[in-house]
Amino acid sequence: MKNTIQISVEFSFKGETFKPEIEVDLDQLIRQDGSIPDLHHLLALEGNIDTYSYAFEVMQQSEPHFDKATGLASDYLLDGRFDLQRYIQKRKEVELHDLLSKIAKDILDIDDLADEPKLKNALMRAYQLGQKRN
Repeated sequence: MKNTIQISVEFSFKGETFKPEIEVDLDQLIRQDGSIPDLHHLLALEGNIDTYSYAFEVMQQSEPHFDKATGLASDYLLDGRFDLQRYIQKRKEVELHDLLSKIAKDILDIDDLADEPKLKNALMRAYQLGQKRN
């Protein structure tokens, strides 16, 4: 299942109310280093708001609202707020588990790494040791 979320921001400028919104695939949005592009900039592009305008400056003062999360993202959405850092951390854990499970399946023909906690721990430690050496 995809990890998507709807992002919007509502603000008023010169007596007019604006509410640009986008739906994003978080797995595509998050960069390799774990950062994300500026959400206000993405919303401005979607709402045809010039990023060099006063309207954009006003929009930047408003907090983005998050809604309609799918997949793993839904676990980190609460009352219009999204805990991006916890989502990124969990996503990394899931990706690592999937990688280690594939190794266990390909090399040792183990279908479920959860059934072999000592092996999972050994693979995790080997991975962490490799990360420290890089």
